[in-house]
Amino acid sequence: MIPTTTHRPSRRLAVATLLATTLVASGAAVASAATEPERSAVRNPDGSVTITVPAEQVERWCTEIGPRRQERAEQVVERVRGDASTRGSAARVRTRADPAEERGRTELAEQLRERAGRMEVVVDRVVERTARARERTELLCSTS
Repeated sequence: MIPTTTHRPSRRLAVATLLATTLVASGAAVASAATEPERSAVRNPDGSVTITVPAEQVERWCTEIGPRRQERAEQVVERVRGDASTRGSAARVRTRADPAEERGRTELAEQLRERAGRMEVVVDRVVERTARARERTELLCSTS
């Protein structure tokens, strides 16, 4: 049998790749720090904090990020609250429990029902948080 030393070149390659990645990442961080607008945070006498961000970031939030997140949250809520024919819905997971129970897999049926319940709790939280985020976004975007 002929001895091979393939592990050494691959180890060297891994170290070289890690080093190159680190150098590129640190260079990118320095470059972005140099071009990034100034941010500030001030603690108010009442204990609250006022954070100042550049107008470009506020505009991007109001035109791109905020609406995209709202749309995505609405899609998730619609899917989870869908009927038994909707993939990813709690109703569909619940309907999978009945055949499992009929086949004697009661533990699986119980797990499926619990999963459906957790999905509904999570989607309720998403609805609440989305409403709060919408209010904050409207406040932020109406003043900018």
